[in-house]
Amino acid sequence: MAVELYDTEEQQVEAIKKWLNENGRSIVVGIAVGIGCVFGWNGWQNYQTAQFREASDLFQGMLEANQNANEESVSKTAERIKENYGDSPYAVYASFFLAKQSVETGDLEAARKELESILVESSESAMKNLARVRLLKVLLAEGKASEALELINGLEGSARTRFEAAFHELKGDAYVALGQEREARTAYKRVIELGRKSRFLNLKIEDLPVPDLPQINQ
Repeated sequence: MAVELYDTEEQQVEAIKKWLNENGRSIVVGIAVGIGCVFGWNGWQNYQTAQFREASDLFQGMLEANQNANEESVSKTAERIKENYGDSPYAVYASFFLAKQSVETGDLEAARKELESILVESSESAMKNLARVRLLKVLLAEGKASEALELINGLEGSARTRFEAAFHELKGDAYVALGQEREARTAYKRVIELGRKSRFLNLKIEDLPVPDLPQINQ
């Protein structure tokens, strides 16, 4: 409130009274809302903490069920985490776990759907890129090399930085599946340039046909 200069103290008091009459209700409401927000925020924080703990306990139980080879319990617990604690990171972990389980049982379509759901639901770039890497492997296993290439080529630079080498290697795998050996070799060499080397990658390169040498006119 800006109190203007008045000729007398009485005029200033009257001005303050008038301002309070006009704005007092909003002040009281504002204070009440402020107090409510404080207690509401604390309650929300407590609720979130409890939810996180419950999701964590369920996830731990799911891991134990997996160690005991109780696949039915694993699936039910994972679905429960996703349904009741969808806003927690454990929902994403559960989707990764279900995708892995589906791959192991040969249900590639189910695995693909789980990984695609992570791309939609997760806000963490690292989790989304990890899901993309695993999704690309599933697509290649399904024989969908062209779709895998479209996914890789459609990524923006910021989404590829941390997983650049992995994406290039999978890009090479896709080109191999499509019979485009020259493009595959280029992609694999890019992986090496990025500092990622492995015996398995070398074997992939060695398995590629030797490129034709240019003809020299005599």
